[in-house]
Amino acid sequence: MIGVLVTLFVVDLFLYRNSVGVMYRIRDWNKIPLTSTGHKLDYSLLPGHMGTGVQLDPSSRVFVQESVKRYGFNEYASSLVPVRRRLPDMRANLSCNHMPRETLPQTSIVIVFHNEPWSALLRTVHSVLDHSPPELVDEVLLVDDCSYLRMLNARKLDNLFVRILIHFCS
Repeated sequence: MIGVLVTLFVVDLFLYRNSVGVMYRIRDWNKIPLTSTGHKLDYSLLPGHMGTGVQLDPSSRVFVQESVKRYGFNEYASSLVPVRRRLPDMRANLSCNHMPRETLPQTSIVIVFHNEPWSALLRTVHSVLDHSPPELVDEVLLVDDCSYLRMLNARKLDNLFVRILIHFCS
């Protein structure tokens, strides 16, 4: 019998903690401002705004090569894109109003990751929280599939998410 320890993080759906520690009730997700300072921000100036590419300085080539070698993609550019970036709606017109939300059941969203860069993991979670209708999301589960990168330590994730340990045996 082989035991595998998988760490499961559950995003607390009753409260949502933003980057400055302010707690919001789940029904207020879509009302959370993308800046906490109250200042106007020109989103078009941010890297990756509306899916645009990130322009890098030639001097960052070494960082790009290291990140591609480590993660298999340009994590250096990914880390420059804001966690709560804006993207265009790519759905077909039919899917936007296909079925009334009231008739749809709640669902669980499961995000499995292994050695995922911190910036990409947080962007995925925030994208789910920012773009999912709160009334349709029952829970968001993050499953760490035995990551060994130090940056993904449980302490960092504990600051944002409720942690549950599950032991699977096979």
